[in-house]
Amino acid sequence: MVPIIETLNLSPSINFTFGNLDISPLWWALALGADLGGNGTLIGSSAGVVAAGISLKLKYGHKLSFIQWFKIGFPFMIITVALGSVILMLMTMLSL
Repeated sequence: MVPIIETLNLSPSINFTFGNLDISPLWWALALGADLGGNGTLIGSSAGVVAAGISLKLKYGHKLSFIQWFKIGFPFMIITVALGSVILMLMTMLSL
């Protein structure tokens, strides 16, 4: 996605067509989607993989399954992505 956003930013024909397109909301949307969206599943983010590894190595060795993580992580992911989307929308509206 980074090359696509870069192309949108650097292409004079695209900027002319869309009337001086502001690219900053696209960067924020990409960052929010990639970072917060990965928290929904165990393997979606590096922090989830590390947390599962650490939980196995503790004194009592608790194994986290994909479903256990999904039941808790997915609702939190939905909430944080929705909140981030609202904040991004407000930032975009206020910058106009």
